[in-house]
Amino acid sequence: MAQHNEITFGDLILVEGYGDEPFFVDSWSVETHYTPDETWTETWYDVVSAHTGAYSMAELNDITRICGAEAADDYLKSHADIPIENITKEVGSMFGYEPKNRKPSRNPELDRQRAKAKKDSEIDRLLTELGDYMALYRTFGDAEYGRKVDEVKRKLAEVASAE
Repeated sequence: MAQHNEITFGDLILVEGYGDEPFFVDSWSVETHYTPDETWTETWYDVVSAHTGAYSMAELNDITRICGAEAADDYLKSHADIPIENITKEVGSMFGYEPKNRKPSRNPELDRQRAKAKKDSEIDRLLTELGDYMALYRTFGDAEYGRKVDEVKRKLAEVASAE
């Protein structure tokens, strides 16, 4: 699959599981995860359907780059099942049918979904950390692990109650 630096804003891509439906890259985020035994990085892309304007997220491993933003209009015109004018009327120009100079959307729903995904990711990370410290405390009985359990519980409560 494509590497992170090969895919950028406005590029036209395919997402595994969506067949031949092209998407525009709106933005991406890179998350690095750390555990006592390993470290890994995930890259997630916020994408918008070139035909319907529907928002989705896709992991780097599920993306295939079709072309850069500069060639997207030509690609869509040559591969459209319905006339490009009809698509433009339905979707509107904010989803990529204006030549060049595309800007990432500032869709409130997209911002809400990103914030929720970030919060969920932080909660997952804290739950994993809590489980690790609880297991260490049960195994070794060290008071330091007990303090860490309490600290992570406080952080978890803070993140979970934040809006």
